[in-house]
Amino acid sequence: MTNMAEVADGKEDRKVKIRELRDRFLREQADAISQNDLFDPRDIVKVRKDDEYLENYLLARPTPEAAYDMLVSALKWRKEFGVYDISESSLPVSMFEKGALFAHNEDKEGHPILIFIAKLHKKDSSKYQELCRFLVFWLERLSTRHQGKQMTIVFDMLETGLGNMDMDFIRFLINCFKNYFPNMLAYLLVYEMPWILNTAWKIIKTWLPPDSVKKIKFVNRSEVQQYIAPDQLATRMGGTDTFQYTYPPLPDDDLPNPSTPRGTPPESPNMVRANGEVSNNPSPRKVTFSADTKDSVRRRHSDSGAAGGDAKSDKGPLTPPNRHRQVQQLLSSNKRSAEATAHQGQLLKICPGDVLEFVNAEGAEVQQVLTLTNTTAGTVAFKVKTTSPEKYRVRPSSGPIAPGVSVDVNVFLQPGHQASTPRDKFLVLSMEVQQEVKNTAELAALWKSAAKGSVMEHRLRCAHLTPDAAELQEATPQGDMARLQKQVRELTQTVGAISSTSQRLEENISQTLRLQKLLVVLLLSLSLVLLYLLWSGGDGQTCSVASVTQPAAGHAAQHSL
Repeated sequence: MTNMAEVADGKEDRKVKIRELRDRFLREQADAISQNDLFDPRDIVKVRKDDEYLENYLLARPTPEAAYDMLVSALKWRKEFGVYDISESSLPVSMFEKGALFAHNEDKEGHPILIFIAKLHKKDSSKYQELCRFLVFWLERLSTRHQGKQMTIVFDMLETGLGNMDMDFIRFLINCFKNYFPNMLAYLLVYEMPWILNTAWKIIKTWLPPDSVKKIKFVNRSEVQQYIAPDQLATRMGGTDTFQYTYPPLPDDDLPNPSTPRGTPPESPNMVRANGEVSNNPSPRKVTFSADTKDSVRRRHSDSGAAGGDAKSDKGPLTPPNRHRQVQQLLSSNKRSAEATAHQGQLLKICPGDVLEFVNAEGAEVQQVLTLTNTTAGTVAFKVKTTSPEKYRVRPSSGPIAPGVSVDVNVFLQPGHQASTPRDKFLVLSMEVQQEVKNTAELAALWKSAAKGSVMEHRLRCAHLTPDAAELQEATPQGDMARLQKQVRELTQTVGAISSTSQRLEENISQTLRLQKLLVVLLLSLSLVLLYLLWSGGDGQTCSVASVTQPAAGHAAQHSL
C-alpha cells in the first residue's frame, strides 16, 4: 500500500510540475505568442495539449527554472531554424541518394534507429547548413512518428579515417539532443571505431553532460547485438537484415507492422523474395469512386476503408535513367507553384488539390508528391486509395499526422501504364483520432470501427504529360518561376562542387608542403649526423698517432745518451 501511495504521489507531483511549466510559459510569453514573432503556432499547440512534450523538458533539466529556460530557448530556435519548413522536397535530392543518414529498424528496447554511415560523408563547409537541416529533418520525423519514444543513433565508423570525421556536424548533433530535442536520445552507438579517432571521441565526450556520457557505447561486431537484435541489424554488422538503402522512397515511409515478423517486409503481389521466388498473392481489389468530383469533400456513409483498396506499397529496385531524374527535378521545382491549387479541407490541407500530373520518363517509374498538412489542433489519421492499385506504389499509404505537421506521400507510377493514367483517380480519407496510434494494427482497427459520417473524403484525378507538354507548361508564369528556381539550384550545386574541389586541392597542396618541409628537416638532420660522425672520427685518428709517436721519441733519446 505504501508503494502504491508513493507512485500515486509521484504521478500527481509530475502533473503539478507540468501544469506549472505550462501556465508559466503561457503567462510570461503571452505577448510573444499573440504576435507570432518568436514561436511557431504549432509548437504553442504542443505546449497547450501535450503533457509528455513538456515532461521531456523537466526530465532534461535538474530544476523547473532550468526546464522553463530550456523550453523558451528551444521553441525560439525551432522558429528561427524553420523546423516546420523542412520537408523531403525542400532538401537536395543528392543528400537522400547518398544514403549516409537514414532511419531503419528498431533496437531491442523499441527505439527507432537513425544510422549515420561515416565513410559516405566527407566534410564540406559549403554544405554544412544543408547537412544540419537534413539531420533536423530526420530528428523531427522520428520524434513525430514515434511519439513518446527516444531514438538510438548508430555511427557506423567502419572503413573511416580522419577525412570522414566532421567535428562540427557531431557538435551540432549533440547540441540538438542537449538543447532542442530534450530527453530524446536513448543510445549513441559508435560501431567499429578506428584507433586513430580515439582522441576525437574523447573531445566529443566533453561536450556532453555527465548523465549523457553513459549513453555513448563503443561497440564492435559482437557487442552491438547487446543493443540491436540480429534481425534488426545489417549483415555488414553481423546481423541478418539484408536491407539495401535506395531512394526514393524513404526507408521508413511505412509504419512498422507488428503482425509481420520483425525484419520481414510484408509481401505485395508479384514481389520477388530474397531467395528469387515470386509471390503469387492475389491482386488487390479495385475500388470504384463516383465520377462526381464537384463535391470533393463529403462525409463517408460506410466503412469503405477496407484494406483491399489500399494503394500498392511494395518496394522494388529503382534504376532511373537521366531523363527520369530530370523529370523528377522538374516536378520538384513545380511543387511550390502547386500551392495555388491546394485544397483546404476540414482536417487536411492537400497539395496539389485537384490533379496528380505524371510526366512520361521513357519507361522508368515516375514520381509525384502529395503533401498532406494537418490544420487542426488534434491528431488526424489519413489513408490514400486508388482505383488502380496495380499501377501505383504509395509510400506511406496511411498513418497518423500530428497537429501542424506535413507528410509527403510519394506516389510512384510504374512503367508501361502512362497511357491509361487519365482514367485513374485517388481518394484521400481522413478522420480525427482521439487516442494515440502506436502501430498499423491499431490504425487499421480505428478505420474499421470508424463511426458513420466521421470520415472526410477528397478525390484527385490523374493526368499524363508528355515531355513536350511539360515544357509547354513551363512557359506559364508559374513555369518560369519553377525553371528559375531549378536554375538557381543547379547553379548552387555547381558552385558547391567547385568549392568542394577547391577545398580538396587546398588540402592536397597543404599536405604536399608539409611533406616537403618534413623531407627538408630529415635531410638537414641526416647531414648534421654525417658531419658529426666525420668530425669525431678524425679526432680519434689524431689522438692514436700522437700516442704512438710519443713513446718512440723517448726511446730514441735514451739510445743517444
